[in-house]
Amino acid sequence: MEKLTLRLSATALAGLRQLARKNGRSVPEEIRRAVDAHLLGTSPGEYVMLEALSDKFVKVAKEFERTLDQALHKTERRKKAPAYPADDGPLTDDQIAQIRSQAKPSMNRVRSSLSRNLPRRAAQSKRSGSG
Repeated sequence: MEKLTLRLSATALAGLRQLARKNGRSVPEEIRRAVDAHLLGTSPGEYVMLEALSDKFVKVAKEFERTLDQALHKTERRKKAPAYPADDGPLTDDQIAQIRSQAKPSMNRVRSSLSRNLPRRAAQSKRSGSG
């Protein structure tokens, strides 16, 4: 960046200082922004809009990069881990506990159902002559 000296009237400098204070910027920063807007051929309002869009774009691009990094990291982890029972990688302890808690009640129902129906089925097969 090169240095440039500007000569402004007292009222122009006072107005520039007031604008800088209002926008929370320094006077040189306000001057740079005004020159950039002029070189782009935009009005100050359009320049503010373009700058806001640019800031939003940068924010979205950084978020996309972070999400992509997480996805790549997850993919690399899955490549290293065995793919059982599906391509989702190994089961976590929470998933195993959830499967066990769901399986236990159904196992008891199946066993009790078999134990109740087994004698009846055996008697039916003896009657039909298939036993």
